[in-house]
Amino acid sequence: LEMKAIVVGGSSGMGKAVAKHIVDSGGQVLICSRSEEKLNKAASFIGGPSGAVTTRCLDNTDEAAVKAFFESLPPNTYNALIVTALGRAVHGPFLSLDTSQAKELFEGKLWGP
Repeated sequence: LEMKAIVVGGSSGMGKAVAKHIVDSGGQVLICSRSEEKLNKAASFIGGPSGAVTTRCLDNTDEAAVKAFFESLPPNTYNALIVTALGRAVHGPFLSLDTSQAKELFEGKLWGP
């Protein structure tokens, strides 16, 4: 079975590495990110045959946008969903974060939109 995966957070870090591994193994990926510039750079890095990598801008903190994204996909096109990033990360030592920042971090990573 050829893997055809959607990789949310596929323009950098672990998501980009996973997407490259899938393409290098003969699969296809749709990588998603908020930044079109980062998506274009990631697609060039991932490489592969024509059509192996497609890109879509997606702000996965916007529940309506996420719903519209998944509704726009043709049925039975993808057989895997990989999520490596959700929301905007706050940075700094965990114990120094305001409670509201910590809550936002956990809600984005654990619950998503």
